[in-house]
Amino acid sequence: MNRILKFTAILAAVIGLALASTSCRKDFLNPPMWGSIDEQTALRTPRDVRNALVGTYQRLAGAAFYGRNAHAVIDFLGDMAGLDLTNSGHLRQFVEYTITEADGGVLDIWSRGYMTIDMAARVITNGKRILANTTADGDVKNINMDLAQAYGIKALVHFYMVNFWGLPYNLEPNSLGLVVVGDNPIPIGTEVSRSTVRQTYAQILDDIASAKTHFAAGAGGGTYPSSVHQYWMNEAAVYALEARVHLYMGTNMNAAITAAQEGLTKSGARVVDTVTVYKPMWGQSTPTPEDIFTIHFTSATQLSANSMPTLWAAYRAVVYPKYVSLFDTADYRLSLLGDKTITGNHFLLKYPNTNAVNNNSIFRASEMHLIIAEAQARNNNLPAARTALLNVAKRNPNITGVDHLPQNQAELLAFIADERARELTGEGHRWFDLRRTGALLNRTSDLKNIADFDVKNNVMPIPQQERNASKIEQNPNWAQNMPR
Repeated sequence: MNRILKFTAILAAVIGLALASTSCRKDFLNPPMWGSIDEQTALRTPRDVRNALVGTYQRLAGAAFYGRNAHAVIDFLGDMAGLDLTNSGHLRQFVEYTITEADGGVLDIWSRGYMTIDMAARVITNGKRILANTTADGDVKNINMDLAQAYGIKALVHFYMVNFWGLPYNLEPNSLGLVVVGDNPIPIGTEVSRSTVRQTYAQILDDIASAKTHFAAGAGGGTYPSSVHQYWMNEAAVYALEARVHLYMGTNMNAAITAAQEGLTKSGARVVDTVTVYKPMWGQSTPTPEDIFTIHFTSATQLSANSMPTLWAAYRAVVYPKYVSLFDTADYRLSLLGDKTITGNHFLLKYPNTNAVNNNSIFRASEMHLIIAEAQARNNNLPAARTALLNVAKRNPNITGVDHLPQNQAELLAFIADERARELTGEGHRWFDLRRTGALLNRTSDLKNIADFDVKNNVMPIPQQERNASKIEQNPNWAQNMPR
C-alpha cells in the first residue's frame, strides 16, 4: 500500500482538498507540492471535518469505484449482464476474464478503494481530535454525525474490497484478506501486510459499531437535509450494511435479520408495488420510496463518459437472455428491458438518463426483504422466509400469496437466489452472490462462454504496481482460478 498511501497523504495535506473536484488521473497522481500543509493545520474546525467528509464521498463516488467500475464489474463477472459485441472495449476484460496483475481496471478499483478508506480514516482521526476540544452542543453533534458517516463509508469500502480480493468468508475465513485500516491512516513508509478475511470482517463490524455509537451521540445534528438523507451514509444505511455483512458471513442469520429490519424501520423505505411507480423511479431526480442509501449524480457533477448511464448505453452494457428467462411474462420488472441488440441481448433501463440525473443504488428496501427471506430460510423458518420474500416476489402479479412460493427449504433458497438476480441485476451483486453461495457460473455470451465454473475461489489479483511498492502477498493461484 505504499504506492497508494504516498499520494493519498499528499492529497490530504493540500489546502482545500476536500472541496476539490475530481481531476484527471495524471494530475491526481502528481499534485503540486507547493501549497501543501500538514493535516492539523488544514483541519481545525468542525466545518473542516465536514469538508473532509465531502471529499471522502467524492472518492467513493468516483468513476473508478462506486460511480461506475466497482459497481458494474460485480455484474460483468457474473452470468446475467455484460457487454455487447459492438462495445468499445471499456471494462471488457472483466467480461472476458482476461484480467492480469498489470490490468489498469483492477488497479483503478484497488487505488480508489484505498483512497476512500484513507480519507475516511483521516476524517476520523482528525475529527476526534477536534471533537475533544469542542464544547458547543451543535458542533459536538455535527462532528459526531460526520464521524458516524466516515466509519460507515470505511466499513462499506472494506466490505467491497475484501469481496474482490479475498475468498468468501463462509469458504475460508482464515485466508488472505486486506491490509486493514483502523481509525488512523497508515503512515507513509509503514511496512504493511494482509490481514485474514476474518480479521477484515472484524474491522468492518467494529467500524459499523463505531458508526452506531457516533450516530447516537450526534442525534439532532444537521449533517444532511432530512429530505435527501438517502444521499448520505445515514444510520439506516449502516444497519443495511450490517445486514449484508452478516448474510455474507453466514454465521449469524439472526443478526442479519435484525439489522435488515432496523434498516427498513429507520429509513422508512418500502417496496413499491406497481409498474407505474417502479419503472419511473429509475433515473428520477429525487430519492425513491425504496432508497436507503444511493449515490446521487447530476449532469453538473458526474454524468459524463465516466458514468453508469453511459456504460449502459453508449458503451452497450446489456443483460443476457439468461436474465430475461428468469421472469414470468407478467412480471412488471420486464418493463426495464430496452430494445434487443443485434446479438439478441437487451439493454437495461435502470440508468436511463445520460445527461440529467442518475442514482447508483447501494441499499434498497427490496434487498433488505431479500436478506430477511434468505436468512430466515437458512434458519429453516420457512413461513417467515416466505412472508419476507413475498414483498419482492409479488412484482410478478401471478404470485399473490405465500402459497405461491416454494414450500421446502432447498427450493425456497433456489427461488430466493433467482429473485435476487431478477431484482438486483445491474446493481452490483451477482458475482458476489455466486461466490458466497457456491453456485456454478454458466454463461452464454458473445464475448466469452463459461460452463460450470466454480466461482467461489475466483479472486482479483493484487495489482503489480502495489506489490512492487509494498511487497504484500499476492493471492495464491489467482490465475488458475480464472475460467479457462
